[in-house]
Order: sequence, then structure tokens, then C-alpha cells
Amino acid sequence: MFCLHVKKPLPKGDNPIAVNKYILYIYIYYITHLWKPNSKRSMGRPEIRWEDCIKKDIQRLKVPNWKTFVQDRRRWKEVVGKVKTLH
Repeated sequence: MFCLHVKKPLPKGDNPIAVNKYILYIYIYYITHLWKPNSKRSMGRPEIRWEDCIKKDIQRLKVPNWKTFVQDRRRWKEVVGKVKTLH
């Protein structure tokens, strides 16, 4: 166990629930205030996700309410065919 100064005093008596809550409090305090990750974030712009690319293609084609297009297979295949010509 690690030692650290916290504002909450140690519970008195042999109440195991109070001691467990105290240990949990110390752990949460450590994670939220003192812990530092070992690695750093990569530099530059974050990688573009597949989902972001799909949404961008849908916006470029100006598909109104694309969620209803997905329900109609024939219309959705037309949209997918148009997207293939973009790339």
C-alpha cells in the first residue's frame, strides 16, 4: 500500500466496511489526482476513423436522411455505387 496525505481521516474501530470505503477513497484519489500515464499521445492530428470517412462521403453526396436510405436496399445500393466513383 502506498502512503499519501488525504483529507479524510482513517475510520475508527474494526468496521471492515468503513475500512474498505477508506481504501476505495484513497484509490480513487490516487487515480484522479496523482497518477500520470507512462506513454504520451502521438503528435499531430488524430487518425481518421472509418466511420468518419463514411459520414464525410454521405455529406459530399448530399444524401438526405441517410438512415431511411439504408432501409431501402435498392436505393442504398445506388448510393454505394456513387460513393465508389468518388474514390
